[in-house]
Amino acid sequence: MNVNISDEFLSVIGQGIVAYYLLLVLYQNDGNHQDLEQRKYWVHPFLRCRDEKGLFSTIYQELLDDEMMFFNYTRMTKEQFEDLLSMVDPHIKKVSQRKAVSTREMLFITLRHLATGSTQTELSYNFRVGQPTLSKRIGEMTQVLWEVLSPVSLKPPTTEEWKNIARQFYEKWQVPNCVGAIDGKHCVMMAPENSGSEFFTHKRNFSIVLLAVVDANYNFLLVEIGAPGSYSDGGIFQNSDFGRDILNQTINIPADQPLPGQTRNFPHYFVADAAFPLRRNVMKPYPGHVLPQDKTYYNQRISRGRRIVENAFGILAGKFRIFHKLMYGNVNTVKNLICASVALHNFIRLTAPNSGIASFNDGSSTLLPESMQTLHRDEICENSQNVTTNAKQVRDQLKEYFNRNRVV
Repeated sequence: MNVNISDEFLSVIGQGIVAYYLLLVLYQNDGNHQDLEQRKYWVHPFLRCRDEKGLFSTIYQELLDDEMMFFNYTRMTKEQFEDLLSMVDPHIKKVSQRKAVSTREMLFITLRHLATGSTQTELSYNFRVGQPTLSKRIGEMTQVLWEVLSPVSLKPPTTEEWKNIARQFYEKWQVPNCVGAIDGKHCVMMAPENSGSEFFTHKRNFSIVLLAVVDANYNFLLVEIGAPGSYSDGGIFQNSDFGRDILNQTINIPADQPLPGQTRNFPHYFVADAAFPLRRNVMKPYPGHVLPQDKTYYNQRISRGRRIVENAFGILAGKFRIFHKLMYGNVNTVKNLICASVALHNFIRLTAPNSGIASFNDGSSTLLPESMQTLHRDEICENSQNVTTNAKQVRDQLKEYFNRNRVV
């Protein structure tokens, strides 16, 4: 059976198909058209008043006239703020079709965000900066802060600097040959998208870990930031760059030298809690709750040095209250916030050592007293997989030294 289809009929069919696809495209883009129709302003009138009514324009100059208020607001002195501004300004991109927020104002806002943990929505209304712009610029600023400050305030110590750190640990905390205290801090964050239980902790929240080595003055020496909260501190340590260097003894810590008043050489070591592996250069307490007196005293002396890292975390969180709040954003955003806070912590302490937390402490930061030098982590078994005979012998030698040289 032959069917004759005229050209006119085919033309009508073709036009119908084209019209169908045009309608389909218009339907899919309808939301975008609605957004354009609903957008009445290129810059909202509320935001146009930033220079007259924004928080930066109304209080910045007044804060400059009062040193203590400026320090409480930004967590640093005016001189430190200006030095920091000169360091970050060349690295900030200034590309905008609207009037851009100045680097000075953006640094001011970022410091306030870290100092208080205020939400970006709240900051957007207070400073009259659009929230998308604010979010983008804070992310950029925190990244630049880390890139600029970490080579200066977090550079790995030299051998001579390690020796100086060991001397300070002995003079201040009576822990000889100690070159640092190691521990991890969980930084609570919003659940990352499609992460499952990777960042979920036993405390039923989501977090990433700040693993750090701290000196005798509460300064961060080495850090590993960004591991999921479900990972153990010991596991993160063994898989971190500085952890592998410590365990493989490839880090440039000083050669063995006698303990004070002794003649036999003894290794320099880091102090840690029960979550970390016992090694020749990583000392930790003896496991167990009921111990002989000599081991109990050793644990107290080791914990006297180890608590310094916990105090450093307390100072960091007291200075930058964002650590007491739920951090919003993806993993990279939260990591940048933590990195910037750590770098700023060292920058502030190293450029003005007297600018201590007492200047703005609200009573919520925690420095652990010596009466709380007991273990607070779940103890792990010391078997052949995580401890060597040599490491046990080194710990026993240190125990004997502590018991022969008791201090109050």
